[in-house]
Amino acid sequence: MPLVGHWRQVVTVVLLLQAGSLFPASAATFRCASADPLTCGLATWERSGPDAARPSTGHSNNSVLVLTLVQDEHSWGTGRSFINYFKLLSASMTAAGSLSLALLVGGKGEFSKLACAVEGIYSQASKGSTGFASGACPASIDSLPQSLQSLLRVTLMQPGSLGGHQMDANLSREERHSFPHQRERRSLLARLRNKLLMTALQDEAAVLWVDADVHGIDDSMLGRMLASGLDIITPNCKWRHWSHGKARYYDYNTWRGPLQTPNDNDRDLMRQGAMFQPKIWWDRLDNVSAGPSFLPAYEHLDFVEVTAVGATVLFVRADVHRQGVIFTPGYVVGADWEREGWDGVESEGICILARMMGFKCHGMPQTIVWHESPPDRPTQTTDKQQGSALQIARIPLDFLREHG
Repeated sequence: MPLVGHWRQVVTVVLLLQAGSLFPASAATFRCASADPLTCGLATWERSGPDAARPSTGHSNNSVLVLTLVQDEHSWGTGRSFINYFKLLSASMTAAGSLSLALLVGGKGEFSKLACAVEGIYSQASKGSTGFASGACPASIDSLPQSLQSLLRVTLMQPGSLGGHQMDANLSREERHSFPHQRERRSLLARLRNKLLMTALQDEAAVLWVDADVHGIDDSMLGRMLASGLDIITPNCKWRHWSHGKARYYDYNTWRGPLQTPNDNDRDLMRQGAMFQPKIWWDRLDNVSAGPSFLPAYEHLDFVEVTAVGATVLFVRADVHRQGVIFTPGYVVGADWEREGWDGVESEGICILARMMGFKCHGMPQTIVWHESPPDRPTQTTDKQQGSALQIARIPLDFLREHG
């Protein structure tokens, strides 16, 4: 089924940080393949000197690559900006021996802000211009947290088209979250994630995917993930209810247990173009015997093996990614030589590939991360109905949403 519409230009931003104290002043250079540093296809800031050494090889150094998809200035959440995101990482990622960061940025305006802010860090640390045409930046720009002056290298690139396949970013929020649009939307997300991963991953020991609008991460989370020795891990992601503020489970792409599969009649209909929608279990949030269940049902455990994972916050040992465990761009469950199957797209395909190679997926039910509350207040919808809609869609990242 072809993807339709128009996709905005996408830009990749790769930032390498070294945890620890601030670096002393050292030289920094800027290279760009175009005369305009804010639109060039490949741009790199790089610090020279002894402090710019790469992490040691062998992937045993607790070096972590954080990856995030960003559509525009709204992606960080209501009343937030990339400054809040960087502060969150700076405060919660101290367990990493070294920390790398890569962002896939869709909006040119937000890309320009990030480029100017990063140049500010490099020019300040090197006590002079890096060669970046800072005249293209506004006189007053948001500054990154001072702790991020330990940036070693920053690369900005435009990945270009994805094989001519594009998706309509102007779909309404309801259309994007509706079941018929999930294949196109999540297929594109998988391809964007994979391209970011392949571009940014170097010799890091682990990868951590973080949504741009995650606003709370347990300070001990990353250290426990690194120390666990597990292959793929996701924490218990929640959000606050609009009216009463009670915690609600967010990432319904993380689940454990059996899922309904199509019967022969369903498969005949699928061959004619129909879509298969699995039965929804109303009580699977806290009833592990009712079918697929979610992390809140296991909050008495530190870790629990899961069948599928979402990518709101997702830890993957880098060698697992390197061996081919990536985001699947189509429905791999039930696929044959002629057509796709009915499930297992994007993050939910990760555990399928992992199990084929002998790796396992786990959840951390007692470790809570907080996602921004959905921006749209439900109308004439009960909590139970709202949960059903989320269970059907199982959306890990509100990447293409519009606020307001």
